[in-house]
Amino acid sequence: MPGRSSPPFHVITSASVLANGVVSLLVEQLTAVNDLQNLDRPRPYRKVRGTAVVCGGSISGLLAAKACAAHFESVIVIEAEGWLSDSTATNLDKSYRDADFPHKRSHVAQYYATHFFLSFLIKAMLKWFPNFSSEVKKKGGKIVPQVFTTYISGIPLVLPKFASEEKVPRTVAITRPTFETILRKLVLESCPNLTYICGSVIGLVKDSTADDIRGVRIRKSTGETIVPASLVLDCTGSAMGGFRWLKELAIAEGRNISALRLDSLRSTYSPKLRYATFEFNVPLHLRPRMKELGYPGNWETNFIDFLNQADPDIDFQYICGGWDRPKRNLTSIHDMKEFISQIGVWRPLPEWITLLLDLFEENKVPFTAKSNSLVSCTYIPYHLYEDLPSNFVVIGDSGMTTNPLRA
Repeated sequence: MPGRSSPPFHVITSASVLANGVVSLLVEQLTAVNDLQNLDRPRPYRKVRGTAVVCGGSISGLLAAKACAAHFESVIVIEAEGWLSDSTATNLDKSYRDADFPHKRSHVAQYYATHFFLSFLIKAMLKWFPNFSSEVKKKGGKIVPQVFTTYISGIPLVLPKFASEEKVPRTVAITRPTFETILRKLVLESCPNLTYICGSVIGLVKDSTADDIRGVRIRKSTGETIVPASLVLDCTGSAMGGFRWLKELAIAEGRNISALRLDSLRSTYSPKLRYATFEFNVPLHLRPRMKELGYPGNWETNFIDFLNQADPDIDFQYICGGWDRPKRNLTSIHDMKEFISQIGVWRPLPEWITLLLDLFEENKVPFTAKSNSLVSCTYIPYHLYEDLPSNFVVIGDSGMTTNPLRA
């Protein structure tokens, strides 16, 4: 019998065109990827009169301030931590470790650890700041491909294939304080209409006859004052200051039902996630031995191989944890190996994972060990709050902390 004939070429082509069209539509509707091209586009009309007030000067606050600076006559960032307004905040000359970093950001988990940032953010930084790459290099970081091996229950995920090297998404391997220092320096240098105020936002100011906020009330070392605002952005992160301010505003205006409605929108649960982070300061002479034991990393391109410019050794991290475990803090390499041996997987974990721990133990490689618990996850769907002021915007963790249930 004759075999089945292949589908006509035009059918395959039509299906491919349709699939590409669907993907393009979803990217347009569900992501901000196509908006990146507009980041550095000059405003066609005069800037908006008034001031955009950014409450919180961390990463989300700085990015929000940079965006607002292109559209408003003036931008004010209100930050409670005073050291962020002096030269220390823009002139860190190396990637500090826990022991010698002069300041610490409050409420930031794993502040000193090496971070990797989503490719979308890196694209935005390169678009906004032409000298971003050189600043990262000065501070000992690297912009590298965001491609890494992931195993689920011991089974490796298939990595996507990219049409060219230019299409591979990029990330930056750098510690959180160093990245924030670079970002703050670049934002302040490129935004002459931006001002920092050291203080704490304690409330919102609104006329009883208007729906918009007209200012924010802040507490400074010299006392309380009101900062006029045309736009208010809540960038307070997990502190979720905006929730408290809006609720207090509703109560002060006698809108108790509105305050109760806002309360009902807030949902919180505890993921009971615990994890431990071990960071080894591995001497360079151990690199060849690590490769011999099967470590698959590429020293030059892998983001997890963070090269510290001020210290030629490498910071090598192990992070482990899970739902409600480990039950106790892990403090030694023996603890880490014991925990790894208890992980249930469909396929055995690569042998080099424990072999490297043996190597570090034998050579007395210095390390730090920290155990953490993920804070309660909170989601506030502000778009469902009928009394939300039209000039109040919530950014990032201020509206939703890490929350797998809400994607």
